[in-house]
Amino acid sequence: MKSRSRLNLGSLVTETAICNLIREHAAELQRKYNGLILTDCSPNGGVVQGILRFTASYEGIEDVIDGEYQVDIHIPELYPDRLPMAKERGGKIEKSFHTNPDGTLCLGAPLAVKKAFSECPNLVGFVEKCLIPFFFSYEYKKKYGFLPYGELSHGAEGILEHYQELFRTDDDLATLGLLRLLADNDYRGHYSCPCGKLMRLRQCHGEQIRELLQYQSQNEFLNDYAQVMLAINLKKVQIPKAVFSKAMTKYLKVAELVRKGIIR
Repeated sequence: MKSRSRLNLGSLVTETAICNLIREHAAELQRKYNGLILTDCSPNGGVVQGILRFTASYEGIEDVIDGEYQVDIHIPELYPDRLPMAKERGGKIEKSFHTNPDGTLCLGAPLAVKKAFSECPNLVGFVEKCLIPFFFSYEYKKKYGFLPYGELSHGAEGILEHYQELFRTDDDLATLGLLRLLADNDYRGHYSCPCGKLMRLRQCHGEQIRELLQYQSQNEFLNDYAQVMLAINLKKVQIPKAVFSKAMTKYLKVAELVRKGIIR
C-alpha cells in the first residue's frame, strides 16, 4: 500500500508539473498576443484559442504583412517534446492550401518544422517560428500569386523534395541512402557516403547526419524514410538492397507475423 501511495504521489507531481508548464507558456504567449487564451489544460495537454494578430516580414522580403486569424492550438500530452498542432477556424485559409485531412495546418516538412520549433520550444516559439510564417506565406501568395520561399508538393513527394533540398542532391536513391542512416541510426564515419561523391561519410554528409539526429526520434525518421520510399516507388524506380532500411525490414517482418496471427 505504501508503494502504491508513493507511485500515485509521483504521478500527481508529474501531472501538476505538466499543467504548470502549459499555463506558464500560455501566459507568456498571451502577454505577446493578447487575443490568444488558454481554454483547456490537463495532464493530457491543453488548448489555446482566439485571434492571432501579427505584423511580419521575413528574410530577404521587404513586404511587411499584417494578418489576423482565428486559431485553435492543440498542445499535446508530451509537450514540448511533441509539437502543438493548429487549426484555422475563420475560414480564411483555402482547404487546398497545405491543410491536412483532419483540418490541422501542414506547416511544412515535419523535420523542418521540428528544427524551427527547437530554436524556441514553447508556445511563443511555435507561433512565431511555425504558425506566423505559414500565414505570412499564405498572405504573400494571395498578394503575388506565389509563395515567397517556394512550395513543396503535398504528402510523400513533398517530404522527398525537402530531403533533397536538405542534402543538396536531386538523386532520389542518394537521398534515400542518406535518410536510411537516420532511420537506422547507423552513422559510421569511415563508410562511403551514400550521396555518391566517393568520399567517406565523415568528410561529406556525416556532420549533417549527426546534427539531424537530435531533432527527431529514430521512429520519426523511419516514417519519413517510408514516405520517401513510397514517393520513389511511384516513379517506378527500383530500390536497391544497399539503401533499404534494416529497421524497415524488421518492421515489415513483424507486421507480416501479426497479419498471419503468429504474434499479437
